[in-house]
Amino acid sequence: KAHIWENNLPIGSVTTWDQCKQAFLAKFFPTSRTAELRNEISSFLQMNWESFSEAYERLKGYQMKCLHHGFSKESLRSTLYRG
Repeated sequence: KAHIWENNLPIGSVTTWDQCKQAFLAKFFPTSRTAELRNEISSFLQMNWESFSEAYERLKGYQMKCLHHGFSKESLRSTLYRG
């Protein structure tokens, strides 16, 4: 799907990598999904039954689902230790 989308872009409509990323996300990753995943990250809490490493892996999983989450490393570290 992405390859077909890319080939059908009007010539000259995307001239930078940032424009390409934004166009791709707009097409294939709705803002509602981004908001949902950002909320999962920002409200992260370690479960009572989880070890620290299990919680860390779960938080990393949230990040991998939304690579464009926009949180800094410091913010993510704080979220992990706060949770």
